[in-house]
Amino acid sequence: MLPDVLLLPDGSRATDAATWRTRHRPELLALLERHVYGTAAPVRVAQIIARRGPWPIAGGTAEELELALWPNLPPLTLMLARPTGTAPAPCLVGLNFTGNHTLVSAPVTMVDGLGLYGEPRSIPRNQHAPDWCIEALVARGWAVATAFYGELEHDAAQPRTALSRRWQSDGIADGGALSSWAWQLQRIIDVLVADPAIDARRLVAVGHSRLGKAALWAAAQDERIAAVIANQSGCGGAAPARQCAPDAETIRHITARFGYWFSPAYALAADDPTVIPVDQHHLLALIAPRPLILSNAEGDRWADPAGQLAAMLAAAPAWFDTTAAAPTAMPPVGSGGGHRLRWWWRLGPHALTPAEWAAWLPILDEELPA
Repeated sequence: MLPDVLLLPDGSRATDAATWRTRHRPELLALLERHVYGTAAPVRVAQIIARRGPWPIAGGTAEELELALWPNLPPLTLMLARPTGTAPAPCLVGLNFTGNHTLVSAPVTMVDGLGLYGEPRSIPRNQHAPDWCIEALVARGWAVATAFYGELEHDAAQPRTALSRRWQSDGIADGGALSSWAWQLQRIIDVLVADPAIDARRLVAVGHSRLGKAALWAAAQDERIAAVIANQSGCGGAAPARQCAPDAETIRHITARFGYWFSPAYALAADDPTVIPVDQHHLLALIAPRPLILSNAEGDRWADPAGQLAAMLAAAPAWFDTTAAAPTAMPPVGSGGGHRLRWWWRLGPHALTPAEWAAWLPILDEELPA
């Protein structure tokens, strides 16, 4: 059984949205920092130090922006694809696994770094275009802002460089890689909200797998993000630790391999998740009252789809809105349900595919109308 999301460890209960926002929300953020993700560095508003492009793509243009995020570190290379037109465009914001150059045909930079698939320079141009479907999204009127996740935060236990390790060694923050990736997403938001061609009311954080965890944590902290899509985010993302399936990833599994993603405190719950006062439904509740979309695949049991739906249902009271509702039973594969708390899943394995984007855009049209 997941703890009552409206009840704090000291026994105080939120009975209305105002109490939730002023008292419970900041306390839950602090608890998740302390026990799961660790703290990130203070806000440093991103500075654009260089631009390249724009280059034509189907339906619009793509350009690169170099963003200075932290002293004495290389810039983050942001690719921003925009639709043709004069109206401010809604924007999907997320980090990618393979490098910006692998997602479009435009001659964007092949950056350095280290990620799940190694050095991004080793991956051919345009090879992973179906992962993000950028030209199709632009043709539908959406802008897309993305950066390679391993450029400043190498995804390795002992990386050559990492933003989070710099913070830790300087005594600034104790958060791991997930806090760093979430912090970088927020610095990208800094740039987008200042761009008159972007609709700052419709910024959607999106991420797959470990980057879905980062998107959720970024959206929980940053209410400039209007909605969040977490695709197969699993343990440490949308899947609860207290109530997971026998074939799902656990805190013990994830901290044994990827302990550097989290606060050191998270591993203390490896044998008993109840020793910490929060679980992932608390993270989902911090998205309220904004739209939350959880997306999964029937073949990806490691990400615990059933647990994620249970966490969404347990988080639902934080919306304090009779029109917001998660599905009360698992929808048929290939479909979804809910309002404000939206569920969708498909057949197949752990992956980000064109099927996801085709399902998500109509949901976003309903939840974030122009």
